[in-house]
Amino acid sequence: MSRVLKAKYFPNWSCLDARLGSNPSFIWRSIFEAQAVIKNNIRRRVGNGIKVQVWADAWLPGRGSGKITSHRPLGIRDMNVAAFRDITGRHWNVDRINNLFNEEDRLLILSIPVSAQDRKDGYWWKRENNGDYSVKSCYRSLMGEFQVEGWKGWKQLWDLKVPPKFKFFVWQVLDGSLPAVDSLRKKGW
Repeated sequence: MSRVLKAKYFPNWSCLDARLGSNPSFIWRSIFEAQAVIKNNIRRRVGNGIKVQVWADAWLPGRGSGKITSHRPLGIRDMNVAAFRDITGRHWNVDRINNLFNEEDRLLILSIPVSAQDRKDGYWWKRENNGDYSVKSCYRSLMGEFQVEGWKGWKQLWDLKVPPKFKFFVWQVLDGSLPAVDSLRKKGW
C-alpha cells in the first residue's frame, strides 16, 4: 500500500512534503490531514546529513522549533547539513559554522555528534524521550493533555470536601474533555 501511495501522491519527494492532489483517495486524504501533527512533533535525526536541509528542516536539539534562527545569507540556497562537515566527514567544519551561524545555533550544531559511519538521516518523535513514535503521545499531543498532565493541583482537587460529581466536573473542565457547545448541538441538546 505504501508503494502505491508513494507512486501516486509523492513520487519524487517526502510524504511530509506531499500535496493533496486532485481526486485523492480516502486513505490519502486521511494521511494528508495528519501531516501537520506529524510535522509539529518530529525532528530530523542527523546521520550523514545529506537529506537534512539546514534552514528548512527542524534538526537542532533542545529548541522549541528545532530550526536554525540565523538568517540565511543572500545568494545562498538552502543546503544540506553534510556541507558543514570537514573533508574527512568525521568532524564539523567549525570555521564554516562560525562564519554562518549565530552563537546559539553554533553551540547546538556543535553539540550534535558526527556519525563516523555513513548512517542515513532519519526522524525522531520529540514527544518521547527515546524518539520512537507512540500512539499515546500522538493522542496526547492532539488533545493538549501535555498542558495539564503535570499540574500540581490534582491532589488538592481530589481531596476537596465537595460532592464527587463536582470534582468530576472540575476535572473535565481542566482536562478539556467537557462536551463543548458545538458537540452538544450536534447531539440535539
